[in-house]
Amino acid sequence: MVLELLRMGKISQGKAGEFLGLDRWGVLDLMAEHNVESGPATIEELEREVDQVDRFMREHGR
Repeated sequence: MVLELLRMGKISQGKAGEFLGLDRWGVLDLMAEHNVESGPATIEELEREVDQVDRFMREHGR
């Protein structure tokens, strides 16, 4: 269930790790075992993520 939520983008890798009692690397290993993408699937998704980070940085003076 946790992997499906992760696959659907409903929870973060960090939250999945909390639920499963794993560190970041354990979550990434598990994702790889079950073919769960660990990053944006398209260039558009990547661009949205970069825009979100850029906006956050500007809003917080960083």
